[in-house]
Amino acid sequence: MRSVPIGSTSDRAHRARPEALTAAEVRALVDEVTDMVDLLQTAEPAVKAELYAELGVRIAYDPRTRRAAVKVQPAAPCSSERVRGGT
Repeated sequence: MRSVPIGSTSDRAHRARPEALTAAEVRALVDEVTDMVDLLQTAEPAVKAELYAELGVRIAYDPRTRRAAVKVQPAAPCSSERVRGGT
């Protein structure tokens, strides 16, 4: 076994990696997403609009071409700003 000093770059990278999901966990997540999609399909348009706005989703539908352009811009809490101080 290789020794890595605590706090080293390699140690931080290793701790940041999530554990691999099992096949059963992946199936459960897919089932949950499928349930959410089913709920969204039957939700009132105003409820969907509020949810999409909170998630930063913008949808522009062109009825002529029957295509939708979807843009996602997460709200500030989901930004990629760094939280640690300077080095």
